[in-house]
Amino acid sequence: MGASAPSTRLEVPECDACGELPVLDNAPTRRWYGAVRWKASADRCKHRTVMVEPINVVVRRATPDDVPFIQLMLYEAANRPGDTWPTFVESMNDPRNRRFWVDWPRKGDMGWIAESQASPIGAVWIRCFSGADLSLVDEPEVPVLAIGVVADHRGRGVGGLLMDALVQAAREDGIREIALTTGLFNEPALRLYRRCGFTETLRREDAVRMKATLA
Repeated sequence: MGASAPSTRLEVPECDACGELPVLDNAPTRRWYGAVRWKASADRCKHRTVMVEPINVVVRRATPDDVPFIQLMLYEAANRPGDTWPTFVESMNDPRNRRFWVDWPRKGDMGWIAESQASPIGAVWIRCFSGADLSLVDEPEVPVLAIGVVADHRGRGVGGLLMDALVQAAREDGIREIALTTGLFNEPALRLYRRCGFTETLRREDAVRMKATLA
């Protein structure tokens, strides 16, 4: 359960126009520091130059002490920008959200926390549901993923670091599949999930169900 070494690279977002990964030193890369120029593709789009201020990010296993931060990230993830949000307490007590954190960690739960300068800036975790906690699209044997990143740190690759850590650990633990639900409006998250191997399995109104096969 020890902390990992500080990360020295962050994930590069795809080009908003064509979805290509950038090129660093003439080689495609998913992790980066500093300035990256998009690979020239004049027939498809004009790629922008991306600048980012380097930061050190530590990704570690989540502990029971992280539950308040996990709740905060769940609150951010569960409420759509632009909508009128319920209070934090109301949102956490909503059965759709409460099932993600109550009694955490249970057997089979797995989570990771991203920290910068010893402060948490993101969280990702998975949990299997049963009984009344199962939604209509859940499968008892398939854990469901939730993720959130502090607003000031979004778009800097923190979500990618968290997803990489969780997927690798889940695969090592013999987990064969992971599912998640996100909003169709959340294009940055959709791109991240697709890069991590998630594919769409169901659409319902403005939500999409996705699943990744790890085996």
